Amino acid sequence: MEYQEQGRAYEISGNFREAVKNYLKAALELDKTLDIEDPKTEIGDSLFRAAACFVEIQEYAKAIKCYQNAINSYSKGQLELKEKYEKIANCCADLATCLLNPKEGVPDYLNSIRFFQKAREFTIKRAEAEDSVLQKYIYERATIYDSFIAIIDLLLELPESAEEIMSKTDELIKLNKISGFGLTIFNFINNILKTNIEEARKNLQIIEAESNNLSLSGPSFQAILISLFHNVLLKYVPEERLHLTKVTIEEKGIVYLSLKTFRNILLHTLFYANFDIKRSEWKETYGLLIGKIKEDDLIIVDSVPITSGEKFEVAFEEKHYLKAAEFDSIAIEKGYFTVGWYHSHPGLGLFLSPTDILNQLGYQNLNPKAIALVFDFTKISEEFLGFEIFRLDDPTLGTVSDFHKVSWKIKGIKKSFQKGIPSILDNFQSKVEKMIKKSPILTIEQIAHHLHYSQFVVKEILIEMFEKKDKLKGIFFDIDTGTFLHEESTYRAILNLIKRYKNVQFSLISKTLNVTEKFAVKLLDDMLNKGMIQGKIRLSSSDFLKD
Repeated sequence: MEYQEQGRAYEISGNFREAVKNYLKAALELDKTLDIEDPKTEIGDSLFRAAACFVEIQEYAKAIKCYQNAINSYSKGQLELKEKYEKIANCCADLATCLLNPKEGVPDYLNSIRFFQKAREFTIKRAEAEDSVLQKYIYERATIYDSFIAIIDLLLELPESAEEIMSKTDELIKLNKISGFGLTIFNFINNILKTNIEEARKNLQIIEAESNNLSLSGPSFQAILISLFHNVLLKYVPEERLHLTKVTIEEKGIVYLSLKTFRNILLHTLFYANFDIKRSEWKETYGLLIGKIKEDDLIIVDSVPITSGEKFEVAFEEKHYLKAAEFDSIAIEKGYFTVGWYHSHPGLGLFLSPTDILNQLGYQNLNPKAIALVFDFTKISEEFLGFEIFRLDDPTLGTVSDFHKVSWKIKGIKKSFQKGIPSILDNFQSKVEKMIKKSPILTIEQIAHHLHYSQFVVKEILIEMFEKKDKLKGIFFDIDTGTFLHEESTYRAILNLIKRYKNVQFSLISKTLNVTEKFAVKLLDDMLNKGMIQGKIRLSSSDFLKD
């Protein structure tokens, strides 16, 4: 049980690799245990969770094997039949979804259908064994599996088979008075079959908004299943795209990123999503890529954070365009310009969502070489840095354009670089604290220069750290001047001024500490409240008069 609990803790925190190790250890341990009433079901549960974690790190072959072993364990368990049917149905559905993933090549549609059929079969059995009050909702899950099978039939160009399945599904819906999500998916497929494209699009919008109902096992599965709906819509709408077949895009040139740029992106994205933060609190980030075009190559020299802390997809808003325009004008002075954007998909994988495609259109319509860099820290391994770069295949298609990967290289990176990525935030914080203690007055520009980061990302992260009370303790920050002050040294500097002068002008404190006069008043007020000094703050004469 200990390994199961540890696995669950790692899974909740988003550390899926460690979760897998513990779940598999739990399964092995349970197989040797004699004092558990139903070890086969416990083993099945551990294997099921291990499989789900393998999916999160995109190791689908291992996930499939775990699901198969879980099904075998559940079938030998001692659960009540309806509970056993539910667990086996969930395994079959997730296994079927894994087979749809194109990572290893062409999706295995036929075997996916086979396991969705099994999922449906066990779901129907569960419904028949369940109380009448719950049957409607269980049958709805069966109709969803029917719909997945019908969509795959459409992708295999078997519309007659899809129509036959939908006919049976229609009977099940009417018999059980099913409404809601199951009915929406049913209507989507029927509208595709009847070429009611506008209605199908409306259905798809609802499906996307409620995509958590597609799978009971998390966002990675939901992303795979959502792609099914997009693919079938694109395949059966001639004016948008006639063929589903992926066209290989061969481009001249390569994208070169400076190591500094990649470090900036890491610092920005990892601050909002990492294994030390609860998965439920992971947030996406968005930033600009600054560079230039050199013949066929794209040279990225810097990155600029634009928006951070969004819990869901990042969409470009008017305030972001204004911020981007400001940074663009700075870049142009140095002979560079905005050549694309980066954003994070923490725990979701590397792809362009419909929102991402819409954002990318704004860049690529202006500059055919513009790119979208997508980063997911959960994909980092010894061989992989956790990101891919994409361009749209054909921006003239608008939001229905597909996308492709673009070749890239990072200049000056060493093989050992990956090992330091997990500690990049801690190292940044400790170095900043040491710098401020050593040099009590430091600006953001000085910190950025010393640590080899962009001043824009340093400002973003330090402001956030400063606002979190458990970060950067014993440090003052004047946001208007971008100056960080060591608390003890700051008090000492002000005390020295008060000892030297009867009345101390705010401007003198401001000049001495590189802060605004407003911040100087704040410091004096703080010292008065702590009993460190005695006197009066005189706003009328802009000075402090000691007693």
